[in-house]
Amino acid sequence: MIRKFVIAIALIALAAPIFAAGPADVEFGVKYWMSDPDLSIGEGRDSSTIDTDASDLAFYGKIWIGKWGVAASRYKTKMEVDTEPLRAPGEASITGTYLAIDIKRKIFSPSETSYLAVGVGFEQIDVEFPGREFFPLDTQGFRLNVEGQVSLAKKIRGFAELSYYISMDDPKFIEEANSDTDGYEFELGAALQIFPHVDLLAGYRASEVEYDFREPGGPGRFTITQEPAGFFVGAAMRF
Repeated sequence: MIRKFVIAIALIALAAPIFAAGPADVEFGVKYWMSDPDLSIGEGRDSSTIDTDASDLAFYGKIWIGKWGVAASRYKTKMEVDTEPLRAPGEASITGTYLAIDIKRKIFSPSETSYLAVGVGFEQIDVEFPGREFFPLDTQGFRLNVEGQVSLAKKIRGFAELSYYISMDDPKFIEEANSDTDGYEFELGAALQIFPHVDLLAGYRASEVEYDFREPGGPGRFTITQEPAGFFVGAAMRF
């Protein structure tokens, strides 16, 4: 884990001279993400699912200098759930925190407000719940990122973003088990400029993280899947 984090920081350091080369376009904002997380444990017909509402604030920021950019974000879900569907009667608080940082480059930019960019970044996912010391679900690693923005009208722009986790750490949920962690996240929305440098945001965001465990000599495959998804509203400043 530490090695991957150090590599990610080194990539940022190597990119620093690029961002010192000229004036910057900066955007930062806050969103209220009304996520509806699903937490599934098991496989096939033997799986159990918790479906509940969880809303929390999210923060993001990005800076562009020419065709190069750096973006960072923090999303969070917190749900109070009845754990009876997971064969553990009672209530529990489950919190998921998603931290990401990306380096991007515009590969197509017909105008100042319309572009397509690709990049690589680092994702850290922390899951807090009772018993996490015995069944850790925290993971981190690298991801590929594609982002696009298009001008829809004089004061309206559409935006979309897709990230795919390409090299995530595999937690040892079961001792000596072989594990594999995959996932993705995407976002689609629109922004309306209401004042100079101030936009209102609205859209939809979803993500999925799947932990796939195979115990040597055991009963077979066992999966845990987190799927927070829902609409968001927010505001952003651009300058």
